[in-house]
Amino acid sequence: MSDYACAGATLASSDLLVGIHMSLVGVEVAQLRDADRRLLWGKAGNECAFPGCNERLIEEFLSGTSASLVETVVGEEAHIVAEADGGPRADPAMPKAERNSYPNMILLCKKHHSFVDRDNGIHFTVEQLQGFKRLHEEEIRRRRSDPDEQRAISRSQALYELLIASRARLIARWQAAGLDDVVASELADDPVVGRRPKTLVSLKPTGVVVLSGEFGSGKSVTAERLHQEDVNAAQEGDTPLPAYLHADDIHGPLQQAVESAVEPLGVPGFSGVRIVLDGLDEIDAARAQRFLNQARQMVQIWPGSRVLMTSRPGLQSSAGEEVSLPPMSYEEAKTLARRLGQQHLPFSESTAVREALLLPLFIIIAAVTREEQDWRRPRSRIDFLEALVQRALRAGGVPEDDTEDLLEELAWLAVQAGGPVAEGELGLSQSRAVRRTRLVVRQGRTLRFGLPILEQYFAGRALLERGIPEQAWVSSEAVERWRYPLALALAAAGWQQCLRLMEPLVARYPGVAAWVVDEAFPKGSGLRNEGPTLSPEAGQRAHFALARWLPALGPAADLALYQRVPAPPLVLGYQVHGTELWGVIQNTPRPGQEEQAIELPQGSDYEDVRTFAGFPTYMQFATPAFSYPGWPWQWSLTWISQHLEKILGRQLHLTGNSTWAAERRWALSRALVNQKGFFLNPLDVDEVAQAAKAHTGSVRSTFTSARNGNVVAAGSEFAALIADLESGIEVKPDGLLHAPFAVPNRPRAPGRMYISDFYSDEALLDYTCYLFESALSIYQDLCDQWFPRLRPTLRLASQLPSTLTGTVKRGGLAGTRVTYWPVSADPTAPSTTDFTLDPPPGRERVPDVNSQYTSHALPFSDAPATDLAHSWLWSDLRGVRLLSGNAPSRWQ
Repeated sequence: MSDYACAGATLASSDLLVGIHMSLVGVEVAQLRDADRRLLWGKAGNECAFPGCNERLIEEFLSGTSASLVETVVGEEAHIVAEADGGPRADPAMPKAERNSYPNMILLCKKHHSFVDRDNGIHFTVEQLQGFKRLHEEEIRRRRSDPDEQRAISRSQALYELLIASRARLIARWQAAGLDDVVASELADDPVVGRRPKTLVSLKPTGVVVLSGEFGSGKSVTAERLHQEDVNAAQEGDTPLPAYLHADDIHGPLQQAVESAVEPLGVPGFSGVRIVLDGLDEIDAARAQRFLNQARQMVQIWPGSRVLMTSRPGLQSSAGEEVSLPPMSYEEAKTLARRLGQQHLPFSESTAVREALLLPLFIIIAAVTREEQDWRRPRSRIDFLEALVQRALRAGGVPEDDTEDLLEELAWLAVQAGGPVAEGELGLSQSRAVRRTRLVVRQGRTLRFGLPILEQYFAGRALLERGIPEQAWVSSEAVERWRYPLALALAAAGWQQCLRLMEPLVARYPGVAAWVVDEAFPKGSGLRNEGPTLSPEAGQRAHFALARWLPALGPAADLALYQRVPAPPLVLGYQVHGTELWGVIQNTPRPGQEEQAIELPQGSDYEDVRTFAGFPTYMQFATPAFSYPGWPWQWSLTWISQHLEKILGRQLHLTGNSTWAAERRWALSRALVNQKGFFLNPLDVDEVAQAAKAHTGSVRSTFTSARNGNVVAAGSEFAALIADLESGIEVKPDGLLHAPFAVPNRPRAPGRMYISDFYSDEALLDYTCYLFESALSIYQDLCDQWFPRLRPTLRLASQLPSTLTGTVKRGGLAGTRVTYWPVSADPTAPSTTDFTLDPPPGRERVPDVNSQYTSHALPFSDAPATDLAHSWLWSDLRGVRLLSGNAPSRWQ
């Protein structure tokens, strides 16, 4: 191999690139960027790629004037798919930016360039030329005998390939948003576009980072810019190995996918990695959570590593991991609009639209669609997407109705598959039709939407026509793939369409249904409705939705609304007050009264309501998002959630769980005698019983506990406590009532600051094993008794039974910390625990790559297992959006 061929292969000589440019002056050549040209010439090894040719493409000759060697380029950069729509092997559906990129170029001598293009290229297919190129590059790699040189060449080429791929993704994303090739390429080549300094100033150099933002906020573009910076840094020296992955392309462990991606660059254990994992919100929640936990373990195994993930809000990340990507400022939004040729952002009376116009995606759509002849001012985010789609269909020059059907079919297949769709699934001619819209891109032999929101948009439209597919009912993970399409469908649906989607979803997977409803409709005290007022049948619809939620969400929903179980027959009255809907619930029905919904006459006052509905009643009012026909599903769910949060905050009672009963008995007894401190001394049984007798006739009594906050109990519970004590339940041979768990057993001493410092190692481990094994039992019974239909979609409940494995580590500013994770167990056996205390260095227990682990301070209270179980339940209910607030701090 000549020196110049080596220089081209290692891609290190800028002189070679200048020489190529100079030699091709005056010749019609491809408009390649430097990174593409380096790859094309370097991987071809300065030889023609036509089989059997191998002619050198940079020749040396002796100059007659200077008597020195002169190099000249005799090779030609040939297109596989023609640059022009009518050229050899033309494909009008291929974006022009892709036509002038390394994957679409092949290096040939002049003779073979003419040969493959003769008769307008009919003698050689795209697939044949791609095969010629692949085989030639493989042959060049085999010929390089020096292993060190080969590794350096491969690493350099791999880094340039990463830059080219990143640029192509950005261009495809902006083309799908409606920008033409030129503008999309200009934005992709400007490293400032998409880099949000205010957000990135707090970005950690190592560890796990979740870049969180709603759709259209530009989080994927920001992640691409960070990836490009990582690649450029890797070209300069021995830095962490960069890689870009998309979540729906990974079907095994994350670590395995990362190792495969960085293999051409080096060994991750030596250098660490800088990974971008995009699209965590485009896969089911359980899989996303697994990837998050696998990333946490990976950065521990490979020091100096960082995994940056992109997701919409809602992923259960730990404190310090999430970095929010906020909306742009008004000035930033105007600057982007001016760059796209719009001097002003469009005005809208819609609050939703004004908020959307601070997100990059919607600014771009507004800029490219507002000059259309039939442009209408959007009133919702769905309107933006509809305008973008209609413009893309017209620009693609394809039959609109047929192509829309194809796009819906492609989205349907993509959601079902959980990733890109094989081109053959749609058909080659159909593939070309959808790609001409620029909304869809081809990757290898697969198709995917340039913007994930477009896949969800078209899948949502298909849901309105077809309903939820039968395959989705197989498991909660299968139906969760449809959560964003379902949310978009509900936002655009009429009342009858909402019924078709929501009734089976609420009945089968109420946890998924709650998440979808929360995502679909706007909410908040500042909600501003545009459009029609509430329809006359508002009460009946709200009643209908509430009547579906209550049995699906379980006995806890009844308890939240009625404060007692079993619930009485449901009698609801509704009345519209301006933009508010008032509801009346009657807790004590009259004899023979049937379940019904009552529409109260306009103008009725509260006295009319009391007379009409009977006693006792209470009233609840809220502003529904009545611009959306499906608002009753959200309004009724919000009503339940508000009360459920109060009930769960006071904690739920259990029947048949001895551990819960023992902790409740201990906490109530301690509160009755007003015992303070954390040493948990045994209690005198007679003193507790005497204190309890004073409250047996009360409706409700409240006590303040030093470690549990308020303890609330009814008179019947005090009577039951007295009976338990008199029968000797939990009373030890010494006649005293002891805590049902290990208590501090070390005396006060200097330097002991935390409760755990007063436990011996044996006692601390005993307390931890009791705490988690008992909490698992209580949590499982809470789910079974109060939320049985939600179990498949609650994070921890869906993993039970399991063995909760973990470590307890003393010390540090936070005191003693516990790290734990579930391990699959025998499905017929009860859940158990397996903890170790302070393992020696090098022998720490680490979670399996597929596990979801948690780490926090070891909790202590008068009812620690009960509190921990409730905190798990609260977290899981918040994960499906049934709760919105934080769990009470006393449980932590």
